[in-house]
Amino acid sequence: MGEGGVAPDYFLHRMQWWEVNRYLDGLHRRYHTPWENTRALQWWLVRMFGDSKKGIMPNNPEDLYKFIWEENEHHDDISDDDYEYEQELIRQHNLEQQKRAK
Repeated sequence: MGEGGVAPDYFLHRMQWWEVNRYLDGLHRRYHTPWENTRALQWWLVRMFGDSKKGIMPNNPEDLYKFIWEENEHHDDISDDDYEYEQELIRQHNLEQQKRAK
């Protein structure tokens, strides 16, 4: 199994093109929470031990730095038409798999 729980053979040879993007998005999303927790801890340490007289005290963790997924959040949304199109591709793929299994 690969890191994302998918066999390398399936990923390399059988995964459909429309599955790859969603798979990689999910794989990257699994690391958001640990990174956000690390940033929150850094913010807490800066607030605790930083020098407020210099005026560099961040008000919230996002003031320290932004992550790539925060800068591109508005690009993650897909239109209803695109969503329906992807759902139709998934249904067709599942039907093909069921036919092959018989």
